[in-house]
Amino acid sequence: KRHYPVITGFEVQQVPAKTGEPATITVKIKNIDSVDQWVKTGLIVKHESGEWVYQNESQSRKLQPEQEATFTFNDFKPEKEGAYYGLAICKIVGGGEQATDIEGWTHLFTIGLPQPPKAYSLTIPYQAQDSSKWCGPTSLAMVLRYYGYMVHSWDIAEALGLSNNEGVDLGPGNPFHKNLYDYVKDHHQELNVRLGKYSYKTEQILEDIRGNLTIGYPVIMALKLVNNGLEVYHAAVAVGYNETGFFINDPGDAVLLWTGRLQSSPIQFYITNEELYEALYVPTQPNTGTLLIVEGQPPPEYEFTATLSLTRRVVVLGGTKIIEVSDIYMLDTQSQAYCYLDLDKGLTWKTSDQNNKIDNNEILCVDIHVSNHLPVAQNLTAKLIIWGEDQKIYYSDEKEILNIKPHWFEWKFEDYLWKNLSLKEYLTKTQKYKIYVLLVNATNFVIDEIETPWFDYSANYNYQINIQNLSFTVIINSNSTISNFNFSQTDKKLTFIVEGNENVAGYCNITIPLDLLGGPYTIAIDGTVIMENYDAPTNGTHAFIYFTYTHSQH
Repeated sequence: KRHYPVITGFEVQQVPAKTGEPATITVKIKNIDSVDQWVKTGLIVKHESGEWVYQNESQSRKLQPEQEATFTFNDFKPEKEGAYYGLAICKIVGGGEQATDIEGWTHLFTIGLPQPPKAYSLTIPYQAQDSSKWCGPTSLAMVLRYYGYMVHSWDIAEALGLSNNEGVDLGPGNPFHKNLYDYVKDHHQELNVRLGKYSYKTEQILEDIRGNLTIGYPVIMALKLVNNGLEVYHAAVAVGYNETGFFINDPGDAVLLWTGRLQSSPIQFYITNEELYEALYVPTQPNTGTLLIVEGQPPPEYEFTATLSLTRRVVVLGGTKIIEVSDIYMLDTQSQAYCYLDLDKGLTWKTSDQNNKIDNNEILCVDIHVSNHLPVAQNLTAKLIIWGEDQKIYYSDEKEILNIKPHWFEWKFEDYLWKNLSLKEYLTKTQKYKIYVLLVNATNFVIDEIETPWFDYSANYNYQINIQNLSFTVIINSNSTISNFNFSQTDKKLTFIVEGNENVAGYCNITIPLDLLGGPYTIAIDGTVIMENYDAPTNGTHAFIYFTYTHSQH
């Protein structure tokens, strides 16, 4: 197996005392391959403003196996005050060039004022991974939202084809794992993405995290949390630091649990330098990376000041029946079966109803969890919209979510924002629908959105009738609201109430099992017979009865 040359040292040997004086910077390369390699190194220096101020490459050298060489750059002269950060690149040459290791952005030195801040923090939107193993995709979703992309963890999970119980690596190398580096390369070619790969754990990793944060780049970190012999592999986002530690966004509760501070907020969670150093994970072979840095720019005018999260919770039905209920679900009022709306985003919130149908027996419940990553409380508005395939809005409502605490995400479930919405009152047409949940601020700017795929909906009324251990289904298709449905076996009679807007024409198209109620049929409305001894058309098993009327008040 091949092991390509790596960077083993990246240091400033001579710090310039003022602008115009040269700096001496060295990069050490070790050939850990089993054959000779021609290698060279590149150096990029960036000012704290983000401007690249120096870029150069060394001459190539041939290194024998296990040989180490030092490459020196002494021609960089800083022209303005401020902090400078460096990125070192190891390359092999011969038949083309290939980068085999990268280290940085590392803080090199500071000229004059300002000095590196003693505390620094980015306002990174927070997302929760829920009960999935998507700590990596959720961490990346936080970073992408910081750069203005309206993305959630399940979008990334869907693109990677992840199951709920499947995690990812930061970078490539393991053929059995998917990784975030390739996802960014494939789906966001406009962004630069870098891997921080190290041969072993050193304090330099902490310096690299600080350096990237200082120039405005949040850092996704690979962690290994060991507690009582149990190893938990995790990912989290470094969003800030001070002299004694770091602030992170923890997509789950793994770091909170590991530190014993489970009651803290997972947003801007404080972890000491010593704790983070212990938690950092340096993979061996394959080395899939310890840090992942995505370089982007936050939107200049509008930022996403809060994030919608969906969760699942366990409920108990009938004493012993335990099921999961998502934040968006439907309940069949006839069978009491839950019907989850599959978001088609890698999530597994699908129907538990054997019929797998959504019709006007269903009631809709919608809840959301909102994370506030700002240091101030917020008042926001959630909007629920049901949109038809015919390009019409069939339901629209909004709810205020007041006084969301700073740096807070509410894990616990309290109650639904929209509860027991009867679909038959709003969805009057058999067609496809989709549901939008929007989160807007005081200026009505949409700061987050969740959209379900189209789902099939039947405006039919389905009624189950059980007689002598036999089950029959009567189906009524109507533009009226149907209620008080009843079947009398003794009288051989179906009765129900139709309601609608006055003077508006209504219709009913009834499908009746012949074994339940055979013809001929008599149809009466308000006691007045409109059809008598009607020989309804059949298909051999069911009769089909159609009649019209005009809605009136009485």
